[in-house]
Amino acid sequence: GSATQGDNRETHAVGVLSKIHTTLTILKDKGVNAVFWDFPNLGHGPMFNASFRQALLDISGENANYTAGCHELSH
Repeated sequence: GSATQGDNRETHAVGVLSKIHTTLTILKDKGVNAVFWDFPNLGHGPMFNASFRQALLDISGENANYTAGCHELSH
């Protein structure tokens, strides 16, 4: 994986989620329909494939009712 020895993902999770929340707020304020998808058990390569596939399904409208792992900004 991409984690370095001694790296604790839980330690960094709060900061990452805060940055995601800030980014979603900025995008929504600019009129962008933004969400983020969580793939907690995937490494970098598999996560890219899963998120890219999910993005394509969302854009196409093929996966409109599937929301597992989807986090929208709640005001």
